[in-house]
Amino acid sequence: FIAFDVQIGDSWLKVPDVIVHHHWKGQDKAPRNFKLMRMMLEEDPDDLRTVLTMAHQFYAARDWPHAVEWYTRFYKDRRGLPLERWMAMGYAARSLREMGRIDEAMKLDNAAVVDHPDLADGYLGLADCYLARGEYEKAIEWTKNAMTKALPDDLLFVDYLDVTFRPYVQLALAYSALGRLEEAIEACNTALEVRPQDKKVLAILDLCNAALPRKRAVAAYTALAPSLSDSERVRVA
Repeated sequence: FIAFDVQIGDSWLKVPDVIVHHHWKGQDKAPRNFKLMRMMLEEDPDDLRTVLTMAHQFYAARDWPHAVEWYTRFYKDRRGLPLERWMAMGYAARSLREMGRIDEAMKLDNAAVVDHPDLADGYLGLADCYLARGEYEKAIEWTKNAMTKALPDDLLFVDYLDVTFRPYVQLALAYSALGRLEEAIEACNTALEVRPQDKKVLAILDLCNAALPRKRAVAAYTALAPSLSDSERVRVA
């Protein structure tokens, strides 16, 4: 609310009237957006642009089942641009992973790799799927494959963290699960160059640093043990 002054002749008066500024700052726009998009679809049910926008809105709202439904509707429609359909397939796979539906996500990520083997997203998706399944060597393999690929051009929304950050988090998770702590720490440090305050990466790094001295002590004992007598082994242990 803003009170303002008004000049009358040579005098200034304080006017108690106010100007009210309506704005959406700090408010949830999703209900308004969904209402507008449903109105648009009532007018033109085959409007692909609105279908994709609806999918993005559900994804932003973390409504994974509906995001999958609308992304699937878009990527199955051959009227869409091939690269946009590929992108929708990737977001559907991400939504499926959020729901723990890993096998279904892998099918879409595999399809994304077949459709665009030069682009990174399908490879990164498969790495996430193998991480979720505890198949860490495969996760590393697919992550390293992704790191040799490109992002789509500016026709689509591009998240550069998919190249500069996400692969190193995947490597850190896989290496740490395999006990390859030095490699996990290196991956964490590379990720932190991009996002220095990332809590997930800092937590992985703390765990690896805490476990590393014990790992080195065990490795040193294992190397020394064959040269020790039984009594010496007991004392060292």
